[in-house]
Amino acid sequence: MSNYINAFQDSTFLRALLNTTLYSLGVVPIQLFIALVLALIVDSNIKGKTFFRVAYYIPTVTSTVAVSVMFLFIF
Repeated sequence: MSNYINAFQDSTFLRALLNTTLYSLGVVPIQLFIALVLALIVDSNIKGKTFFRVAYYIPTVTSTVAVSVMFLFIF
């Protein structure tokens, strides 16, 4: 229990806790909003939807291919 008492008396820990809380309250809602907007764009019937889907998913596909190629070189 003394570790917790020491942690909450440390100004560096309290500052880190405050920074983490502010970051979580600021970043999580913004990222959630952006993710919902992107999901609506991918699911909607707009012109250029196929291009957006390809541009959105290409990093996932290329990273999987890159890992596979590296594994083949190692193997």
